[in-house]
Amino acid sequence: MKSFRDALANPQLESKYDYLSRRQPLYVRLVKRVFELYCRLFFRLYCPLTIEGRDRLPSSPYILCGNHNSHMDSALLMLAAGSGFNCFALTAAKDYFFNNGPRRFFLNLFMNLIPIERKFSHESFVEYLSATRAFLDVGGRNLIIYPEGTRSRDGTMGRFKRGPAVVAAELGIPIVPACIDGSHKCWPKGKVLIRPGAVKVTIGEPIYPDVAAVEASAARQAAPFDEYRRLIAELEGRVNELCGNPVPEAVDCVAG
Repeated sequence: MKSFRDALANPQLESKYDYLSRRQPLYVRLVKRVFELYCRLFFRLYCPLTIEGRDRLPSSPYILCGNHNSHMDSALLMLAAGSGFNCFALTAAKDYFFNNGPRRFFLNLFMNLIPIERKFSHESFVEYLSATRAFLDVGGRNLIIYPEGTRSRDGTMGRFKRGPAVVAAELGIPIVPACIDGSHKCWPKGKVLIRPGAVKVTIGEPIYPDVAAVEASAARQAAPFDEYRRLIAELEGRVNELCGNPVPEAVDCVAG
């Protein structure tokens, strides 16, 4: 089996992913802009947003990773970054967001979505990495990935899966930790109505992949698993610190 780096050297990306790299139609850009302006107003008046650490963001591209409690988290992270909603793409479950035509069309009007299979396979992840790189190659663009893989029901942060570390290592881009506070109280999982309340996003220092370690593994035609583990453990520790949580002990069970 080829390493991710070898597979990405000559990707065969299907035309269905062209929307990630081609110029968007005017109406799509207008809808995204209107949605962004609505969110700015919403998080100024109804759920006032405080942002800390924006100056720590590196140059694009990067992966913004935070805890995940609510459907409002993505808008909060994009507002915290301050570079515009169309400069971000979110990783989205393929079976839920893309196998339903109307849902795919509607959600892609508001946010850029990159599909990923819930059930891991080497081939599907290469396809996801290729699609991600196509989006980032446009320039000035970034990713949002939630390492927990799903929203928390009680506001407690779950263990992180390895996906963001693989993307960072294989594409050579930094991961930026972030803590989202207050979104669980305002719009918890399973609730329809949004309650008013203060929210805050704290951005931490970026974490850079060890390019030499990744290249050394690629030369051996192997995946840099040690680097994946290091990146995700450091990310999980940083997000916990930003959120004021105890830093969990490192375990080798954060697959995904």
